[in-house]
Amino acid sequence: MREADRPFRPVYEDMHFQEISWTLQRTGWVAAALIVLFALTGVFAHGVASKAVARQDGFPLTVSYERFQRMTALYRFDISMPRGADDEIRLVFNKTFWGLYEIDSIQPQPVRSSASEGGFVLTFDAGDRGLDAVIWARPRSFGYAPLEIGTPRGALTLPVLVYP
Repeated sequence: MREADRPFRPVYEDMHFQEISWTLQRTGWVAAALIVLFALTGVFAHGVASKAVARQDGFPLTVSYERFQRMTALYRFDISMPRGADDEIRLVFNKTFWGLYEIDSIQPQPVRSSASEGGFVLTFDAGDRGLDAVIWARPRSFGYAPLEIGTPRGALTLPVLVYP
């Protein structure tokens, strides 16, 4: 039998399934594009969206840090405070900071340090212009952590999200 003599059989199409498939494909493309965009902007660490500065009006302390971090990667906390009436500047860190981070180095070295149930305190020499300190720390676990860095008169809250 020749091809032209065979009866015509239409191809079965399931358009509902095809439309669902197209919708899922497009959703996947958008999700992949968003993941790439988030990675480029720093939502997954080290980028423009990750950089943050904590400060309050009327409070002399300023902390620069990254709000999105990766577990076991080294991160920098830049702390600045102008000189006050005292010769020493005391920085108070909450228990969450102490439990979450392994401190790698502190520049300049504190004159004294002490720990209590509420966290730990680093005491620095005020110097002529105040304090410009850098703390290099490495997160030991992942999750959301409201860190607090402050002075005996008040504290700044630093929301940090640590990815695995």
